[in-house]
Amino acid sequence: MNYIEKFWNGDVRLVISYWVVGGLLSIPAAFVGVFLSRLLFQTFDDHKIFYAGWMIFTSVGIWRSADKYWRNPKNQGKKGWAIAAKIGIVLGWIVFFNALTDPYPYPY
Repeated sequence: MNYIEKFWNGDVRLVISYWVVGGLLSIPAAFVGVFLSRLLFQTFDDHKIFYAGWMIFTSVGIWRSADKYWRNPKNQGKKGWAIAAKIGIVLGWIVFFNALTDPYPYPY
């Protein structure tokens, strides 16, 4: 099973799923999305299409990882991390949808 499949299935540790895949790798994913949207569509705002795909991928992987973290008997007393990760996912989607609907997302 490759790493992408392991992440998608929630088989990657929650801390790695949330902070590395959902956090650190989201930065280059955003740059790739902007680059591809400029290359394919000639506009800047179309990068949101690519970033939506990234958000779906990371949200599913982190959510499933949090579910497995919650069910693991070794994590008794530390289940707040699973809840915090899921709250972070929901807040991320709220911010993303706000950015989609904001007619003036840039300060200039």
